[in-house]
Amino acid sequence: MNPTAIMRTALVLWLAAAASVLPFTNITRDRLMIGDAVALAGVLVFLAGGLRLARLRPLVVHGVQLLFLGGVLIVAELQIRTAQGQSVGLRAVVDSAITQLRDESAPLGVYPPTRWLLVAFLALLVIVADVMVSTLGATAWALLPIATPYIITTLTISGDLPWWQFALVSLGYLAMLAVEAVNRNEEWTRNVHSDTARRRSTQLGVWRMALLVGLPALLGSLILGSAVPLIGTAPAIGKASGNGPIQMQDPTINLSKDLNQPVNRRVLTYTTSNGQPVYLRLATLSVVDASGWKLSSVSLLNGRLPSAPGAVLGQVKVTTHVTIDNLDSEYLPVPYSPVSFSASGPWAYDPTSLMVLSTKSAGRLQATRNLSYTVTSAIEEPNPTQFAQATAGVPPRDAQILSNVPADVPKVIIDLAHQITQGATSDAIKAADIQAYLTDPTRFTYDTNAPSGTGYGVLVNFLTKTHSGYCVHFASAMALMARIVGIPSRVSVGFAPGTKIGNHYEVDVRDAHAWPELYFEGYGWVRFEPTAAVAGAPSWTSLTNLQTTQPTSVGSAPAVAPASAGPTQLPSVAGGPVLPVHESPTAPVTITTANGLPGQLALALVVMVLLVTPMSTRWIIRRHRLAARSNDRARIAAAWREIHDSLTDLGGHWINGSPRAIGERLASRCDAETAAALRRVAHWVELARYAPSLPAGADLTADVRTIRKHWSGQAGWRERAAAVLLPRSLWRTLGEGIGSLFRPAGRADAGRTGGS
Repeated sequence: MNPTAIMRTALVLWLAAAASVLPFTNITRDRLMIGDAVALAGVLVFLAGGLRLARLRPLVVHGVQLLFLGGVLIVAELQIRTAQGQSVGLRAVVDSAITQLRDESAPLGVYPPTRWLLVAFLALLVIVADVMVSTLGATAWALLPIATPYIITTLTISGDLPWWQFALVSLGYLAMLAVEAVNRNEEWTRNVHSDTARRRSTQLGVWRMALLVGLPALLGSLILGSAVPLIGTAPAIGKASGNGPIQMQDPTINLSKDLNQPVNRRVLTYTTSNGQPVYLRLATLSVVDASGWKLSSVSLLNGRLPSAPGAVLGQVKVTTHVTIDNLDSEYLPVPYSPVSFSASGPWAYDPTSLMVLSTKSAGRLQATRNLSYTVTSAIEEPNPTQFAQATAGVPPRDAQILSNVPADVPKVIIDLAHQITQGATSDAIKAADIQAYLTDPTRFTYDTNAPSGTGYGVLVNFLTKTHSGYCVHFASAMALMARIVGIPSRVSVGFAPGTKIGNHYEVDVRDAHAWPELYFEGYGWVRFEPTAAVAGAPSWTSLTNLQTTQPTSVGSAPAVAPASAGPTQLPSVAGGPVLPVHESPTAPVTITTANGLPGQLALALVVMVLLVTPMSTRWIIRRHRLAARSNDRARIAAAWREIHDSLTDLGGHWINGSPRAIGERLASRCDAETAAALRRVAHWVELARYAPSLPAGADLTADVRTIRKHWSGQAGWRERAAAVLLPRSLWRTLGEGIGSLFRPAGRADAGRTGGS
């Protein structure tokens, strides 16, 4: 390529790479990572462009790219190691980044190791795209690296991507196709009598072909992006009558989203009949496995709320009036345990957890917007002296789920739980021991920048290495260790009490919170508070209070004084988009997991798109070639190219030589009708290439169809199926470009136009 074409290609490739990175803004809040990736992409493509201007071999060009990238990554990794301590090795940096990617919900928090890993990944995609576009001349296949960030994002987030991000990725890809065509037309023209490379009709043809080649793959990506958000681990709600499932939002999905927001905002206000603060619960997580705590399958009912499971002692009725200012959620924030509530709109409850959820047919995510409602709750206030003797109970519903300790829980967590509770004289003391251990400020610190997630890797890191985290880490760790020592547990997500202003309480976005609830005989679910930076432990769970009539527990941690009741730096639980629900307000609904049919359907759709894209691309190219919409020379060239590709698709081998020689060789293997058609097309091709003018009547569509029909009839069923599903002609450009790896850049395109 000439210098202008080289730099034009580099510029368009950089712009396309920058557009492809934009979808990652939906899965990370680290804007510095986005900027680093775009800047590094520019350096890599323009570095390669400069080396090509120096006429270096492609292997040298890409070797220098990789060496430069390696140097940048080494410097960045050394900076991370310096910040975290020189004892931290490369493997630890990669492992910590993978832990965040695996266990934290999108959008990811700012974490230098993850930034390092994502930038390296995106840079490698840019180098792959550069190989395909500039070295192999297979620009059409550059869709694979360019679309990869978009597809990864659709697999990661629960909602839809902004339409403009897909539009920019599409435009970047189509621009690369168009620039490739312009570069080729500027280098050589088949018409000896005149050079038409710069004609306006040719430029329009370039863009038309770019659309025809790119459209099927881009449509496939759009379908995939729309379907993949169905895949997930959040439970799905469906009518009992079976009108189709919907997705129930994971309440922790955005728990760390607002940790570092510079501006706080009020979410709701409330007043209570006794003037005391309350925790407002959204949902509970009952299932734990290697990936963390999550919702279990539940059944939603209408009508009168049942009594709280197992609670018979020390309940006080409190009426709470809530006014929501700025919260979109399908969960109704209520104190535990609700006895009755009055809220506009259709709502249902789960009899096991007493969660209250919207059952609107549309707009469930906004069910709480500008809502005012009243809740009457039976609030548990156990007497510490009596509670000190409490034993773990058996929940009346879902006992196996609420007590299950997975077999793959890391041994280090199991050993720590038994060590902390060694010598405890009751189950209540065991729970208090675990709470006191986690609230000890000499052991643990509150850090809103810690990687989110509740999987085993995160909890092991929190309990044994960093000893820093925020509410979700403290709550998840305590709930898991409680199960290990035999106490049923779950994690609740909602809001801490907030700040008292006058005669009401104000709850801000940073008051979003998670806490553990443990089940005891005669008390039911009892709230604990292991996050000392948020609030002090309830009086009935304080180890000091419980030990008043109990012998000292071995391994117990000192009690921690209650923290001041001011606003705290806590994450938001503002919900993301959910799928539409199709159910009446009065019909009971049944919850099923989304790991079943919806996930399988989405996987089937992905496979279908992958199968259909090559077939549809080849069909569109053939239709365009045979359509009589261009001048005679273009139609003749298109017909010859279609004959070439048809033979390739069926497993045949093209012959080098002049069009007349090729036509004669191919005709010798065919019947009389097909041989005549081949000779006519070959004759017209030579006229189009070398004659100063063409006679009328150059419509070769019928001849091309005759030739294709004959070859298809002579081929076996396997060859015919391969020609339809996986046309080899789409791969030919990639194969032809492999040889250019060992040729100087100036000769990379040599020989591609001959013999056809």
